[in-house]
Amino acid sequence: MKVKLLSGNHSCTRDGARVRYLPGDVFEVDKSEYEAFKFKFEKVENLEEKVKQYHKGGGYYDIPGAETVKGKKKAIEVLKAK
Repeated sequence: MKVKLLSGNHSCTRDGARVRYLPGDVFEVDKSEYEAFKFKFEKVENLEEKVKQYHKGGGYYDIPGAETVKGKKKAIEVLKAK
């Protein structure tokens, strides 16, 4: 899952190399790492996946609390603004 580091530093090993993350950095963690450090992380929604649930066909997306929009990029922009 993707997370955003909220506070402090976070060091870990990725692909055999030691990596250090700073507050505001967004990166992938596995479930066990998330559970161990969830007080430091905020889950980041994957808008590419989330927008699929609003697809109505023909390139139209019906976003709750917003207008119906045409195009995936526009739908993602509307979700970001919410």
